Amino acid sequence: MLDPLYRAGDRLELVHMPDDPSPIPVGTKGTVAMDSTHIGKGRWQTAMKWDNGRTLSIVSPEDKVRILPNDEDSSVAPNDI
Repeated sequence: MLDPLYRAGDRLELVHMPDDPSPIPVGTKGTVAMDSTHIGKGRWQTAMKWDNGRTLSIVSPEDKVRILPNDEDSSVAPNDI
């Protein structure tokens, strides 16, 4: 079994989401809702809870995100996840 790209609780910022008809806006921050799942051929799906209230998974490598350091973003309390 492969280790997930992102773990539940990680904070990410969206850099690029090219293929979704209703994408999350670039720069939106969010919290990983559950560990990434390998979906084959080097692709990963990660369930997200975005700070704008949306829940939309990212698919890697197509969608690009930046991992936020723990001390950079404290807008979401651990109990809010």
